[in-house]
Amino acid sequence: MKLFLPLFLSVFFGLNTFAQQAKFYFEPDSIGITVASDVVDAPAELEIHSTAAADMTIKWQRYVLSMTGGCLTKVCDLNVCYPETFNSREFVISPNQTGPISVHLVNNNGNLCQGVVRLDMWNVEDADPIIVPSFFLFNATTSVNEIFKLDEVKVYPNPATEYFTIENENVARIRMTTLDAREVAAFDATQTKTFSLAGQTAGMYVLVMEDAKGKAIGVAQLDVK
Repeated sequence: MKLFLPLFLSVFFGLNTFAQQAKFYFEPDSIGITVASDVVDAPAELEIHSTAAADMTIKWQRYVLSMTGGCLTKVCDLNVCYPETFNSREFVISPNQTGPISVHLVNNNGNLCQGVVRLDMWNVEDADPIIVPSFFLFNATTSVNEIFKLDEVKVYPNPATEYFTIENENVARIRMTTLDAREVAAFDATQTKTFSLAGQTAGMYVLVMEDAKGKAIGVAQLDVK
C-alpha cells in the first residue's frame, strides 16, 4: 500500500496589536494541505501583505520544534528559496506589496514525516522590533489532497502562574517548548486537562498538542508569570 504524507500549516499571532504595529500581516491565517510521501519538495504557502508607506526590511527566523528523522524543511521568502541549512535571513518588502512566504517539507527518502516548525518575522527597522510568531505544523495521515484547519485548542488562564487548563477532547499529549525550540516539559492529557507549572521559570512558551496517535493537531502560546 502506498504511504502518504500530509503537510499541516498553521500560523498563530501572539497579539493582533503586534501584527498591526509590525505593518504587515499574513493571509490566510491557517491552512492544512496533504501531499504524498513520494513528493520530494512540498511547499506550504502564505501571502505576506505590507501595509506600510515605505520599504521595510523583514527578518525571519526558523525554529524546528520537532521533526521526524531524515525529513528537513527550508524557507522561501520574497527573494530566494534558501537551502535547508539556512535558519535566518532578511528581505525587503515594498509599500503595499504582497507576495508568497513558504515553508517546504523536504523528503528525499519517501519517509512518513511529521514535525512542527515555527517561523518568526519582524521589521528590523523598528526601534523596538515587534516579533510576530508563526507556527507551521506538519503531520502524517493516510489521505491526500485535503485542505483543512488545525484543531482549535483553548488554553487558560493565559498568562498563567501555577497551572494551565486546555479545552479539547482530542489532545492526548502536550509538549512544552521555549521560543528557541528547547523542550522543557511533556504532559499526558488523557487523564486530566489541567497541568502544573511547578518548576517552570517565567517566560513565553509554545504548547504543541498531539492526539493519541502522536499526530500534532494544534499549537498555542503560553505566557508564564
